[in-house]
Amino acid sequence: MFRARAQKIPSTLEDNAFFDGKGAGSELFERYTNVIDLGMTTGFDFDVPFGPGSFVFDFRYNLGAVNVFNVAPASGLRNYNFLFMAGYKISVGGY
Repeated sequence: MFRARAQKIPSTLEDNAFFDGKGAGSELFERYTNVIDLGMTTGFDFDVPFGPGSFVFDFRYNLGAVNVFNVAPASGLRNYNFLFMAGYKISVGGY
């Protein structure tokens, strides 16, 4: 399940057609949003040996360094996410 939300939207933007949900996919979306995001990621992972391979667990946090919107009242909104990955790793060859 994916979820996106903006919190603490300035009152000057609440009545804007873009932020009321009716402007998504329109010209307003392209005009007021940045299309590229840069960010910083940190995290850790660990392996738990099991049978011929091992279980792998990975935790990461990503903080966007670029504002999502180009308009001054919403210039403080940035992307961020948490990631959890679990898997099973089997060594192939000598790697």
